[in-house]
Amino acid sequence: ISENTAASLEAVQAAVVQATAVAKRIEAGELQDGGLLEPKGTVLESRKRRQRLATQVVLWVVPLLCSVWFAAAVFFPPGAQDRVPALLWTPGATVWINGTVTCCPKPSLCSEGWAQLWLLIIARLSAFAMYPSLVLVFFSKCHATLRFLSRTFVAELLPLALFHGTHTFHGLVFASLALLHTVVHIVRWALRDEIIPYLGRWAGMSGAIGTTLMVAVTGSMLLPRLQRRPRVGRLAALGRAPFEIRFNVHYLFLPLIVVLCIHASRLMVA
Repeated sequence: ISENTAASLEAVQAAVVQATAVAKRIEAGELQDGGLLEPKGTVLESRKRRQRLATQVVLWVVPLLCSVWFAAAVFFPPGAQDRVPALLWTPGATVWINGTVTCCPKPSLCSEGWAQLWLLIIARLSAFAMYPSLVLVFFSKCHATLRFLSRTFVAELLPLALFHGTHTFHGLVFASLALLHTVVHIVRWALRDEIIPYLGRWAGMSGAIGTTLMVAVTGSMLLPRLQRRPRVGRLAALGRAPFEIRFNVHYLFLPLIVVLCIHASRLMVA
């Protein structure tokens, strides 16, 4: 046998040994059965994990902390902002009146006693915690902007192709915080015997309308998941509604935006 033939046989034998070893590793779960048979710790997967982490930290966690801290400033005593203006960005409004803790930044938020104050804290912080998720919900569906960014260095930092998952996740976060915000306010108004007066005012009316629209917008896309939960009963049947109907219901986000923009009195232009 010539030297070239012998070398070829040795190469074939080495390839067979290597292929056998790869097949065994696939069976053991050490390799993914993909096109290139890449191990789980590949550069591409490491890049995806890095991009997801950057998305969560830069686009959500940091804005979330800043937004919540901004909202929390009203729970400091008056004059606290003057002492540390770099840390407290809004005036404090929490005082002691006749031995009772009171916070009244505006009439609709007045709270007396620890029970009402803690409810106000939850309501206010949950409201401001919505803002980063609200931004991501809409930004993740700005397809023209995402297409432009995909041609820039931003595509190396953020998983733009996976932003539908971001849209779904932050839609649920936003809806959950909105429901929590609504329920806590209603409980606080009940403690103050103010449910009827405030539900008759714009803050209460817009909140009730917004919550109803929120349930419709998020529920229209979550209904199919109810089919996996037989115990839900008749609601599971709604998940079989045609996609076109559920997608059209999802367009109720348009009036929801309007309601959100004029829900707070500080956002209304006289």
